[in-house]
Amino acid sequence: MLIGLVYLTLFGYLDFLRFPPEKDELHFWPTAVSFSTSWIPSLDQLRSYQELSTPLAFLIFGGLEHLLHGGIMAGRLLNLSLSFGMTAVIISASDDPRRAAPAIIGLLVFPYYLGVSAYLYTDVIAAVFVLLGLLCYLHQKPFVAAVSWSLAIATRQYAVAFPLAIAAYELFRADRKMRRWIVAAASAATLGGWMWFFGGPAPPAELAAQGIDANRLRHLDLTHIVYLLVCTGLFYVIPDLLLFRETRRLRHRGWPLVLIAGATVLVSIVAPPLGNDWGTPTMGLFDRLVVSMLGPSPRTLLYAALATLATVRFSEYSLGAFLVAANAGILLVSHTMWEKYALALLVSLWYLRAREP
Repeated sequence: MLIGLVYLTLFGYLDFLRFPPEKDELHFWPTAVSFSTSWIPSLDQLRSYQELSTPLAFLIFGGLEHLLHGGIMAGRLLNLSLSFGMTAVIISASDDPRRAAPAIIGLLVFPYYLGVSAYLYTDVIAAVFVLLGLLCYLHQKPFVAAVSWSLAIATRQYAVAFPLAIAAYELFRADRKMRRWIVAAASAATLGGWMWFFGGPAPPAELAAQGIDANRLRHLDLTHIVYLLVCTGLFYVIPDLLLFRETRRLRHRGWPLVLIAGATVLVSIVAPPLGNDWGTPTMGLFDRLVVSMLGPSPRTLLYAALATLATVRFSEYSLGAFLVAANAGILLVSHTMWEKYALALLVSLWYLRAREP
């Protein structure tokens, strides 16, 4: 009931989603409209649209416009509805409201969860497919899960981290099931299909327009890993410690934890995430706040502490640990890093937290 009130309040506060396009919507909306002229786009349209993300979200928004002619408000309303649906799924993950409610509070602490839900952004649709895939995987429906993850990859390339994490998790389990490993790996391989279709990681004309080298493997950026861990420590580990009473006991004791913490601090100092170099000097809302308050050295120490919280918290063998590691690894080859890139990961982690007995 209260969650519904939160969404209704947001809906009303934002003028019932009728405000003019802003921020990334200024180019997302024209792209969506370009796919609204017919139900089936041409191959040329799919290869030449002016975005870096895979096209499924734009096809969905364009199809909605083709069907309803509702303008940008219809796409925003779809996103808000899907966001509410994800919240409901997390609530229903546990029979105990004392566990589900804190998980929802923890998720809402992440400003981009509701922040992108009321805009024509692609992140919510990708997160929905990721969560649906995780839910199906945990309910022993690996083939449906693989289809969901493939659709997530068709929405945002970084979603490949999730089937990769599941494949690795299954491969190293003592009771591993080869079918689940193979199906997850096959889902991750669909990114290769998109790269073959584009002739690179995204439409080549847009890569050239933004001055991005198509071969990102030559430009590994450790700062992206550190900042993904910062987001995990800040928006998951700290709320988790505050919202859940039980103390999680780590199997690692003494030197293993010291080595994990030391390695994280070392990487954070060697490759401090002190600024996004892609059109903005910050990596998101939290980074913008910290930049306004701290200089480079204290900011590096703060980020090292938050990243270390994440690595220590996920130092044990668990599905959550594989999800964090895979997301960090994928962002290593990203051309930029934003806090909202952690959205699907945080949704997944809070869903897993709500499911715990």
